[in-house]
Amino acid sequence: PVEPPKPQESWVQEAAKLKGVDSYYVTNSTNAILTYQDKKVENANLTGGNRTYMDAVKNEIIAGRSLREQDFKEFASVILLDEELSISLFESPQEAINKVVEVNGFSYRVIGVYTSPE
Repeated sequence: PVEPPKPQESWVQEAAKLKGVDSYYVTNSTNAILTYQDKKVENANLTGGNRTYMDAVKNEIIAGRSLREQDFKEFASVILLDEELSISLFESPQEAINKVVEVNGFSYRVIGVYTSPE
C-alpha cells in the first residue's frame, strides 16, 4: 500500500495566507506518565505544538511564562502544565514553576502554567 504524504508545516503556512484564516498551529498529542517526586499522574494528555500554538489556542498563562523563540532554537527541555495538572502535582500553579517533572522518564523544567479559555 502507498502511504499518504506526511504533512509539512510549510503547507500549513501557505494555507494560513488564505483569506479568512486568522492563525494556524501544528500539534501532536499522546498520553504520558508525568511524575514529580512521589506524585504520579497516569494518562496525562501531552500536546506538543509549534511556535504559533499557544497564541492560536488562546491559552492564558497564569504562572511563569510561555514558550519563547529561544526555547525552540535550543530544543530546551521545558514544559507548560495546565492548571489542573499543576494542582495535582504541586497544589498550586505558582508552586510548579522551576520544578523538574518527568514525562515517561525524560526530565523537563516547568516554565509556565496555563488555563484554557472557556
